[in-house]
Amino acid sequence: MQDASDLPDATAWKAAPTPAPGASLGSPREPERGPGHRSRRAAAHAWSIDYLAGQGIELHATRPESKLPAQAGWASAGRDPAELRDVLRVFPELGLAGRLGPYRDRWLIEVEVDGPGGRESAEGLLGPLRTACWLSSRGPHWLAWVPELHARLLRPVKNHPAFPGLEVRIGGWNARLGRPKGVQFCVPPTATGGFARTWVDASPVAWLPDAALVRLLGFSAAQTRSAGERAVGVAAREGGAAYGHDAGGRGVDFEAAEEVDEDDAEWIEYRRGRVLEDFARIGPAISGAGGHDATFAAACAVVEAGVPEDDQMEFLEAYNLDCDPEWSAQELEHKLEDARIRVGDVRRKRDRLWRAFASRKGRPRTGL
Repeated sequence: MQDASDLPDATAWKAAPTPAPGASLGSPREPERGPGHRSRRAAAHAWSIDYLAGQGIELHATRPESKLPAQAGWASAGRDPAELRDVLRVFPELGLAGRLGPYRDRWLIEVEVDGPGGRESAEGLLGPLRTACWLSSRGPHWLAWVPELHARLLRPVKNHPAFPGLEVRIGGWNARLGRPKGVQFCVPPTATGGFARTWVDASPVAWLPDAALVRLLGFSAAQTRSAGERAVGVAAREGGAAYGHDAGGRGVDFEAAEEVDEDDAEWIEYRRGRVLEDFARIGPAISGAGGHDATFAAACAVVEAGVPEDDQMEFLEAYNLDCDPEWSAQELEHKLEDARIRVGDVRRKRDRLWRAFASRKGRPRTGL
């Protein structure tokens, strides 16, 4: 196991330049090519495994230069740290990733710089937090623990005006399958896009500061309120009683809006499961084997299911994880644009899903 004494302190990320793809920070956690590369990379993997698995964090291998898991069912299967060390010693070009989400009485979340202003947002949110921190091609990433009770109230953040350039990834639980959702983070020295991740601070994973938790809970409450108001508005426009509220939304207060959002979340999760089943039926896009047609079919499945346009890319990115090679974000957006033209306003699939979901809930539902 490597010694962590040569790592910079927790504030080093503030002075570090924004990394660029292909750049090298010259860190001992970033083994360079050349003689002894395999053994250095295996040693770096072993250090990361000991450091994170020693804190109870579940890890798994990823494909070389990719975020794709090397093991099917990674989110629920888990892997023994000693076995994982052996695998990465034999195949050091594989990457290493961990699982976000629930761990007994706590949840593991990731905060990462994801655009302009992200470093300032992170500093304002986290303050002088000492915790696991590394650099990737986009910038610094932090891991933190959140109490389970509070984590269930949090919503993910991605480049929101309240947190410019920042992404907060929460992870979660798939109630339909009864297992953690497949939300992962890549661990140094894993490389993607030609850039190897590099440890900046190896303090034990800390609890998210109270001030940061309060701010994120406030953001999440505002998002919940907004989603509830939008759902009531949909019911009013469609002229029917949706989710137990009258068509005009009369008498709806904040608590009622929260109820709407909770019910709406169940519908979204149900629809997500059905779309994922479509993805499994279509199969991953493989270069030279009809990959374009498969991806277009997946995009059409998303649009036909009535997934809101703002969320469609998230669905298609989940499909993209199993594609070989992965599509770029621009290519996926083109597929969605073409799918929207093809599908148009036809939502027969959405209507079928809604009727099935309503029947499952055991009460009449007329709103979408």
